[in-house]
Amino acid sequence: MAQTVLPFQFQAEKLGQMTAFGGLPLYFELAVLSGVIASIAKHLRVRKAGWDDIAVVVAIVLLNLAGGEHVEDINRLEQDAGLRRIMVRGMYAHLPRRQRRQREREWFKADKRGEPKRAFPSTSSVFRYLERFHDTEMERLREQALAECRKAFIPVETEAQKALWLVVRDQVGFLHTHRPVTTATLDMDATCVETHKSTALYCYKGFAAYQPLNFYWHELDTMFYSEFRDGNVPAGFGLRDALVRALEQLPEGVDQILLRSDSAGYCWELLRYCAEGRSERFGKIDFAISADVSDPLKGEVTKLSEGDWKPLIRQEPDGQQIQTNQEYAEVVYVPKGMGHSKKGPDYRFIVIREKLAQLESDRNVVADALDSTILDIFFRVQAKQSDAVAIAEVKDAVCQGCNLNIPPQMYIDLQHRNSLKNCPSCERIIYWEDHSKRPE
Repeated sequence: MAQTVLPFQFQAEKLGQMTAFGGLPLYFELAVLSGVIASIAKHLRVRKAGWDDIAVVVAIVLLNLAGGEHVEDINRLEQDAGLRRIMVRGMYAHLPRRQRRQREREWFKADKRGEPKRAFPSTSSVFRYLERFHDTEMERLREQALAECRKAFIPVETEAQKALWLVVRDQVGFLHTHRPVTTATLDMDATCVETHKSTALYCYKGFAAYQPLNFYWHELDTMFYSEFRDGNVPAGFGLRDALVRALEQLPEGVDQILLRSDSAGYCWELLRYCAEGRSERFGKIDFAISADVSDPLKGEVTKLSEGDWKPLIRQEPDGQQIQTNQEYAEVVYVPKGMGHSKKGPDYRFIVIREKLAQLESDRNVVADALDSTILDIFFRVQAKQSDAVAIAEVKDAVCQGCNLNIPPQMYIDLQHRNSLKNCPSCERIIYWEDHSKRPE
């Protein structure tokens, strides 16, 4: 095609085996090399006929990676002739050689006859597969709990879901073998994910949502466990049991746990479990959890002298120390909810303060330079966040505010920096920074 306005030419390609999803087979190859495929074959026994577990799980994962929003979008992958041809060879890679060759010959012969077999499961096959992870008894108990005004209900995981977590555990183990560490610093946080499903319940932010409780492993930079929850479940409900299940996902070789959480984790059932060393495998778990700023705690803070306050210096990942405008002090405080005994653990309460004049000055300088529309968006987002943090960086397509992935296309658009974006999960204003261009 001749060159027109644009400074390049278009070249028509007659071959029908090209693909617009060239990156997806690389993820499939990664799944094979990292043991995902072998792990699915080992643990999952959901499908007994038709498409096997590997084919359906891989199809769902690739659909998410491609930015699919509905199960029906899997037909777009099926319509790509080049991707179909590649995936047929990949889907049978785990089989013995003779069986693999036979399957491939059957598929390609049917393709030549004009009766092509599908490379990806149909929409109905995927829906039937997902239905096997659902437990109607749990749904009945959920409705019963709502009818009896027992607002918080967390369903028990089905055998299929437990098997899927075994697959995840194997992958966490794979990551750990390539980045062996003995300490696991865990971030525990629940996030509201808005949904339009008719059965969804309203969360504390005022919209229908699900509120998964996520566990993120800092040293491996991965989210390794998540507990499904309805939107109306309080963020601090059942945290100890969730932590116990999350710890079961950690591979051998980890012998120390550090836990971080916002004020949702400030419940004595969880604190006692960690501080008293009730974990059979890990013993005592050190933690840093935001405390409720109660009136008694405020009263103890007012008793501090100026000499009790020390400058807060933050340390960057590269070891660089940065002076801040904040100060910290330790408060002698025993909450009424925790009976103190000589044999019990001591809980330390650290408080932080910052000069309001400096905060107001910095805020006014920034606010004056912003468009009023953007400023309104900032304050609306800030009002929805429990920590009042309205902005979060995105690293490797992961929002650092909630540790959840953003859609692939949104990540691409974010790097162009031509419009304001919000995280679909936590709603924070997100930005991307090219760290590779930082001066050394």
